[in-house]
Amino acid sequence: MSLPLKSLVFATVLIFCLTLAYFTVRNYTIETLLDRAPTKSNLLDLDRIAPNNPFVSAALGRLYQYSAEDYDLQQAIAHYQRASAANPYDSGTWQNLAKAYEASGLVGEAARALQNATAAAPSSTAVHWSMANFLVRNASDPTLLTAGLMSSDAPIDNAPTTNRVDRSKETMEGSTKFEIPARLNGILLEELRRTIDLDSNSLTGALSLASHAGIDPRITYRTVVPANAPEQFAAINWFAAMKEWDTATLGWDSLSNSGNPFDIQQTLPYIDALISNDRIFEANATWSRALSLTHYLEATLYRTALDPIGSGSYSRSTGNTPDLSHSTQNLIFNPTFSREPLNGGFDWRIFDTREAPVRIDKQTFLKNRRSLRIEFTGSSNLDFAHVYQYVPVRPSTPYDFSVWLKTQGINTDHGLYFEIIDIHLASRTPQSAAVLFQTTQLLGDNEWTELNQQFTTGPSTHLLVVRLRRSPSPKFDNLIKGRVWIGNVMLVER
Repeated sequence: MSLPLKSLVFATVLIFCLTLAYFTVRNYTIETLLDRAPTKSNLLDLDRIAPNNPFVSAALGRLYQYSAEDYDLQQAIAHYQRASAANPYDSGTWQNLAKAYEASGLVGEAARALQNATAAAPSSTAVHWSMANFLVRNASDPTLLTAGLMSSDAPIDNAPTTNRVDRSKETMEGSTKFEIPARLNGILLEELRRTIDLDSNSLTGALSLASHAGIDPRITYRTVVPANAPEQFAAINWFAAMKEWDTATLGWDSLSNSGNPFDIQQTLPYIDALISNDRIFEANATWSRALSLTHYLEATLYRTALDPIGSGSYSRSTGNTPDLSHSTQNLIFNPTFSREPLNGGFDWRIFDTREAPVRIDKQTFLKNRRSLRIEFTGSSNLDFAHVYQYVPVRPSTPYDFSVWLKTQGINTDHGLYFEIIDIHLASRTPQSAAVLFQTTQLLGDNEWTELNQQFTTGPSTHLLVVRLRRSPSPKFDNLIKGRVWIGNVMLVER
């Protein structure tokens, strides 16, 4: 190789290396300064050095958009435009540009920027959530019509429906709750659906946003809620909390008929919400159906006064009423504590405290080799009502109640007894007036003892509370100590 040729090659390599070194040092300097919260002066210097660097332009955009001292939306928009032109794949820049446009009143441009953000990051929960909120905030703005958001004739249900209920026959027509254009609602629901697909924790927020937009909750449920049980229950519970009972019932009916497996514990918040809102027929039907579907108990082992066959056939929407024929079955669920109480639904509810811990006892029992033991530690003059069960009953009906108790060393003048409370009366009168009866108190040491009582429910009674009780003692020596066991509890129609 001749000397001139060698010199040319050497010069070319040297120029390449120097150029590479320059850009490496420059980029390192830019990244270092950007990581250190640079000042406006630093950013402007960097912008002169690297006028087409998207990170510098985006940083300047954020400075002008969010700085109290240098707030200038027009400058922010200009720098975001430069950044997005240099790097159209940065969804964060597109989102910030959309916010700047929206704050400037340029709603159509903001919509297009958010569409670009979605194209840049189609799997970003934040982008879809931003678009959904943007649509709700600007639903009445006519410029959305020119932004391409409502130009598609394709129905929303043409979108992917992986892991969803088949909604191919659903439509958004006929709703009277839509307050903004139906097509825009379709896009909103699609954004919410994609948000939930990407992050199931966003479900309740999405439902709330759809409700704020005035969309019929039944359409929201059918469109955005995934078919798997955890999300279904989260939606059902949310609709119940909002007292959207028709939609909550729709959700439960859909889930219970879907064949998707679920656990009895997952149904308890919904059943408890029904009980709390005096929807006893529906609560009982849901409970019976859940027991059957989860195989928690064989359907023939549990029957209620409202639905003796345990079919859970009641439906407020259809008007079907449960069979109210006479039942001789024990209405107490889990009467011998053969299963761990569920602490919800129509099973026993137990509040365990340091003053009176509650345990299943497999050593001392009346039958089925189990009982429930409450041990009072002698540290408190306890007002005890920590073991109870809701029981659905029929109005104006005579009942026989009985319970087997055993006590050991109950040392105060106020002992243990069972009482039954009429929930209907309790909500309208002082609680003492709602107590239908109290059994005899047990003090000291007692072997297994049966306490029983007959009573008749009132004309408006549908729900009772059956509970173990000890009222506080007024005496000086009043710190209760000792043990009580519950062996078997029964409540039957007479």
